Parts: sequence; C-alpha cells; structure tokens
Amino acid sequence: MMVLTDIEAIAQLARDRDLICIVDNTFMSPYCQRPLELGAHVAFHSVTKYLAGHSDVLMGALITNETDLAEDLYFIQKSAGSVPSPFDCWLTSRSLKTLAVRMEHHCRSAALLAQFLENHPEVPKVYYPGLTSHHQHELATRQQHSPDGEPIYGGMISFDIGSLDRARALIRHLQIFTLAESLGGVESLVEHPAIMTHAEVPREQREAIGLTEGLVRLSVGIEDLPDLQEDLATALDSLS
Repeated sequence: MMVLTDIEAIAQLARDRDLICIVDNTFMSPYCQRPLELGAHVAFHSVTKYLAGHSDVLMGALITNETDLAEDLYFIQKSAGSVPSPFDCWLTSRSLKTLAVRMEHHCRSAALLAQFLENHPEVPKVYYPGLTSHHQHELATRQQHSPDGEPIYGGMISFDIGSLDRARALIRHLQIFTLAESLGGVESLVEHPAIMTHAEVPREQREAIGLTEGLVRLSVGIEDLPDLQEDLATALDSLS
C-alpha cells in the first residue's frame, strides 16, 4: 500500500503551531521531491537507499535550511559521535554523481511496469502514484517533480496478488527481482510485507491499514526494462 502526505499542508500546520515538521524523503530522493521547498523544516534520508544507490553504504542524513536548527543538530552529532566513516562518505559522494540518471531510469521503468501490472488479469490492485487510478495521483503530481519541473512518481510499486499463497508462488518464480527488504539500489528487489517487514504486526492491524496477505512490494532497479517485464510476466503467468 502507498499513502502520500500533503507535505505543504502539514508543514504549514506545524509552523502555525510552532512545531518542527520532519519528512522522511527516502523513497523519493531529492531528485523527485524536495520537502524543504514545500515548507518542511527537516528532510530525512536513509542514504543507504537511493542516494548511495549501490547497496554498499550504511548511512542516514538530516537536511535543513534553517541555521539555528542546523546548529542544534550539529551539536547533537558532535556530542553523540554519530558520524559516518570516511569511506562511506566517499562512496556516497561517488554515487551522488549518478543520482539523476539513476532516478530517471528507476522512475521511468517503474511507471511502465505499474501500467503493465495494472493491465494484467492476475493482478487485482496496483498502488503507484503515477497511475491515474491511484487515489492520490493529483497530490503526487502536485508535489513530486524532477528538477526540470516534470511530474515524477518514484521507483517503488506495491500490488495485491490476492492471497498469501499466490504472493509466495509469485516470488518463487521471479528470477531478476531478488527477495530482500531493502530498496533504492540499482538491483531490482521484491519484498512481501506480511512475512518480512511487517511479520510482527498482528494480521488484523496489518489489514486495517491495507497491508494484506497478498501485498507485494517492488523496488524497481535499473536493469533492462524488457527483462524486468518478462520476469514479472513469467511469474504472473505461472499463477494461472
């Protein structure tokens, strides 16, 4: 399931009440969405994901354009000693040089695969904000833009395959999409929330928020698009 937040509206509510608005922008990256421009005080990134992009860094980052807040965060960092290694910094600096080309590829492939899945008879429901069928497509179009101003919808797709057994069967037949909980790397990944990231959450609570037994999540990498589509098609055809 994919639920978006109206960042500009939440940020304004926070500022009206003298609160700090922090946005986890990991799934979008600064290439696709810039929370500070929408009024947020802080943007948070798991650098491990899209920013580093090669599944070889463990790092996070807090970004702000407010001097007083930046000084407070820097003081906490110095006091707690929470700093990345020089090598991780070098790897991230290397990866940022290809962020634009990687994100364009991630997002373009994800958009086309989402359309493919939505039109496939074995897939009852697809969650991708780039689809006009997504209930928050208008919000995504308004706040998610590439640096040149074009709407862009990210590289993450969720879809419901109908049941736990069908989800497991689908995953078993995938060859290019690797079963793993991470996201945002150059390799395409598949993840099954009910038995992986959200396995400890009671089933009733999961389903109440849309995390059904048949929900599958894809992190679309930068492999050749026809290969990714063929991999999904073969796995889906095995269910019929």
